[in-house]
Amino acid sequence: MFTKVDLSVSSYDTAWVAMVPSPNSSKDPFFPECVNWLLANQLHDGSWGPKFHPLLIKDALLSTLACILALKRWSVGEEQINKGLHFIESNLALATDEEQQSPVGFNIISCHD
Repeated sequence: MFTKVDLSVSSYDTAWVAMVPSPNSSKDPFFPECVNWLLANQLHDGSWGPKFHPLLIKDALLSTLACILALKRWSVGEEQINKGLHFIESNLALATDEEQQSPVGFNIISCHD
């Protein structure tokens, strides 16, 4: 039935999994490969997520914020964190733009009216 399924990587989901601490030490990630993926897959504009599309900025903002939180959790990726913060600062005003597409649950996740 499902012999071959292609799934795209979700930087948002990867970031949340990356924040899970190891049961052996709360100072270490349980899934270090997720942290490594975040470090290696930031886009040139400082965001994480699918390649930039002008109507999907809200998705990029949420994904980037989650990735920053994950990297901060483990005190790694200072350069990536700074690039991500710059992306958020440069694009935050678009979060209230009605022309922008909102990902499912955006109003709950972002506490946006």
